[in-house]
Amino acid sequence: MEATIDNRNKYQALAYTIGFHLLLLLLFFLIVFKTPNPPFEDKPIPEAFIDLGGLEGQGAAAAGGSGNHDKKPLL
Repeated sequence: MEATIDNRNKYQALAYTIGFHLLLLLLFFLIVFKTPNPPFEDKPIPEAFIDLGGLEGQGAAAAGGSGNHDKKPLL
């Protein structure tokens, strides 16, 4: 008796899953996003620049770093 109830629950869950996914697929086909005619206007995006210091990761003297006055490593 339990085996038939378990099988029926499995088939019912499978049917609900397939039905849900078919409805979802149908919605994907029916919903269409249309762009306006003429298309959207291209607006310039403001740019932001960040000063990360000088070259080679040394930093800038104005930013509190030692700048180019670093000692050369002894090798």
